[in-house]
Amino acid sequence: MKYLLFFFTLIIFSTNLFAQNKEWKSGYYIDINGDQINGYYDFKLKPDINGFTFTVNTNQPNSIYLTPEVVQEIFIDSKYHFLPIKRKVGGVDNLFFGMRVVDGEIDLYELNNNKAADHKLYYIYRNGQISFINSQNLQGFLSNYFIDCPLIINNVRASPKHYRYHFNSLSDLIFDYQKCSKNAQISPEYIIEKTKITFGAGLQVAYNSGNFSFTNSGYYSLVEGLDFNNIGFGIFGEMRLKSAGARVGLGFQKNEAFSANQVVITHPDYNITDLTIRSTMVEVPISFRYYLEKNDWSFIPELGFILNFVDGEFIDPDSRRVELVDFVWTTFELNHEVRSFSMGAFGGIGIGRNIGDYYRLGAGYRFVWKNMNSKDVLKTEYDIFQLIHQPYVEIVRKF
Repeated sequence: MKYLLFFFTLIIFSTNLFAQNKEWKSGYYIDINGDQINGYYDFKLKPDINGFTFTVNTNQPNSIYLTPEVVQEIFIDSKYHFLPIKRKVGGVDNLFFGMRVVDGEIDLYELNNNKAADHKLYYIYRNGQISFINSQNLQGFLSNYFIDCPLIINNVRASPKHYRYHFNSLSDLIFDYQKCSKNAQISPEYIIEKTKITFGAGLQVAYNSGNFSFTNSGYYSLVEGLDFNNIGFGIFGEMRLKSAGARVGLGFQKNEAFSANQVVITHPDYNITDLTIRSTMVEVPISFRYYLEKNDWSFIPELGFILNFVDGEFIDPDSRRVELVDFVWTTFELNHEVRSFSMGAFGGIGIGRNIGDYYRLGAGYRFVWKNMNSKDVLKTEYDIFQLIHQPYVEIVRKF
């Protein structure tokens, strides 16, 4: 009983300890009357867009909750600046706090509401005025708003999608405007750093054309392969750091290869003819990619390896073998199931085109080599490989 009491006491103590462990940052706010009130904020880097907890003395935590309706602006830790920004929700105007993310001759503000479909909205603060950047007519907005900056106007005219509606691209916009200003020698400051790692997920459809190839390490003769073709499907996730990226996928394909009226396997003791190979394969391709980009287009070479799970069978109803008693050929039926794990490698090239801010359509070609780890499946010394030509199309959703 005393251990149980100690346990609950520890939980209550820990809860109170963490509840009191606020990250107070010094700062001030300007109220609706224009007065400056100094104090401290309970501040996290991903702030609440609806308000901030504020106190004038951390030793006397009689805090208040500041909402956008009662302040003109908020400054925290000599770096972070917030403005009340009006936004329609359900057809009704509401006020939220927008955060300055780039500080320059003009400032870029971000309004981040994870509960909304368009959860990140961007605004420009210039000469005391806040202006909403319209994602539906971004190029029209830029052409009208930045008429005093030839660099931005020329960029828009040269490529309508030179600037995109996301933080990395809009921060470049702020830097470009600085070059047009009288303070061109001063570089804007990132309050929030550019995103270094991006993620994506997608769907891929591939046409697989190739053959099963037989080789050996002994004295048996080399044999011809069996051709096949099929449609394969896969999903994948990818991670990208600047121009380099990695991708992990999960794919599925079914193969059937058939060789009629010819000797496929030759052996001193028996021949196998009319061989059919059926297999269902679940694949895990892992690749390393490099993105060479020009405007909306990407050229993407890749190299990788593949983990292959095989469930299949080898069938020949008319195989022939030598009976050791009288040395004559007799017919027997070969039916051998195989379940194995194997590996392979591939290389390829692809192209991609950005569609809007969040999607990329792509197409490409890979050459794939797989080792089925099937030595002795056919009771010979043969290894069985797959050699595959794989054109594909895909769609990627970027996050």
